[in-house]
Amino acid sequence: MEQDLAKAVREQNLELHFQPIVSVASHKPAVFEALTRWRRNGVENVSPALFIPIAEDLGLIREIGEWTLKEACRQCKSWHPETSVAVNVSAVQFQVGSITEVVQHALEETGLEPHRLEIEITETAVLNDMDHAILVLEKISELGVRISLDDFGTGYSSLSYLHKLPLDKLKIDKSFIDDLVNSERSRTLLKGITAMGKALDLKLVVEGIEDQSQFDLLKDHYNVDFMQGYFFSKALPASAAKEFSDSFYLSSNENSSGDDYLIANDRVA
Repeated sequence: MEQDLAKAVREQNLELHFQPIVSVASHKPAVFEALTRWRRNGVENVSPALFIPIAEDLGLIREIGEWTLKEACRQCKSWHPETSVAVNVSAVQFQVGSITEVVQHALEETGLEPHRLEIEITETAVLNDMDHAILVLEKISELGVRISLDDFGTGYSSLSYLHKLPLDKLKIDKSFIDDLVNSERSRTLLKGITAMGKALDLKLVVEGIEDQSQFDLLKDHYNVDFMQGYFFSKALPASAAKEFSDSFYLSSNENSSGDDYLIANDRVA
């Protein structure tokens, strides 16, 4: 598997799938999160949970990260201009080399407008050296690229540095959503998180939306900006992601309704 992965990275035989992040206000997919996929020998789908640690052990994660960033920008360039792409940056990428230069080079090579790119980081990526993290993220932000803190609420020191990092979005982890409908405690925690995020002037993304009841509860009672999850769509191959986007933005019917979520989901099911 190590040999096959090294060959796949060398020959750029990886794929990107894209999961939509839907705007609560417009009912349209505003952002697509890029997720790296590997079909071993063109057949076997290997879980990222398996091949990413191998890539880290082999020292390949930097090459994968650079390819993912460039390919995500290239794909986004062909989408409707109101859409953006979000790319995860690993702790290894953040600590080794100049991620700022990688981001800038990807934008220049593909011609993607900086505001259409979002960089997603986790607490792990910034925890070891906060001063370095602030400096790097400020440089990325100066390029016009937006920055999201992923999996918010699962770490240990998120609150201590929220005011230090140049963040644009918080992605609230799905663990807060799993019991939302039946657990008053979960609802209370989420209320606190959303109030805090809004007080810091951050856009809020809720991950892990899987059914109608979660969607309705969040839409009606929580001040969130975006939602993501299987309720809207699984991660899609590049061509299907573009079709998903076009089904909203290129439709002759410009008037959106809540039903649009499910209509578009049926189109790509």
